[in-house]
Amino acid sequence: MKDVVQVARDDIDAVSFWGTPKGGFWTQKRVIEPYMIATIMHPGGRYEKPIDEAIARSPEWYQQLVFAFTVMIALLEVTPGIGKVESLRFDCDQFDDGDQILLRGDLPVRAARAILGNIQENVARLVVNEEHALEFQCDCRGETGLTVYLPGSDEWLTNEALAEIVSRVRADLG
Repeated sequence: MKDVVQVARDDIDAVSFWGTPKGGFWTQKRVIEPYMIATIMHPGGRYEKPIDEAIARSPEWYQQLVFAFTVMIALLEVTPGIGKVESLRFDCDQFDDGDQILLRGDLPVRAARAILGNIQENVARLVVNEEHALEFQCDCRGETGLTVYLPGSDEWLTNEALAEIVSRVRADLG
């Protein structure tokens, strides 16, 4: 399943991840969207995003996101000036407040759970270790669509180096 996620560099210092998981569209429509509509129609209500139900209905979607974030974190750790990634935080105006909390621990899993069902059409920020703010975009409404901007990566990240990181993560995740 992680093999169906495409990873590519582009010419503007960005790395993108995309995939179309089995069951992702219907899970978005039937599980995530009713939650999103309820939070918009009744702000201030106590709603919990149905992450576990979404994962049960489309495990491939969740696995793709975990894979994408595992690769992204490996890239961030070789990005000059960042080092070991110990925390992430999404600073995105289109995300629920609950999805913008500081993430620690199993970062690929926690990030995948937070981003599932979200979209950020405008450029937002992915805050790494509470000190590095990187431009970030996503469309994870039934699909896997992530882009992180790594300033100056055209100078240090080759296609071969990216392919090596992707291969290593695929092997590690089995």
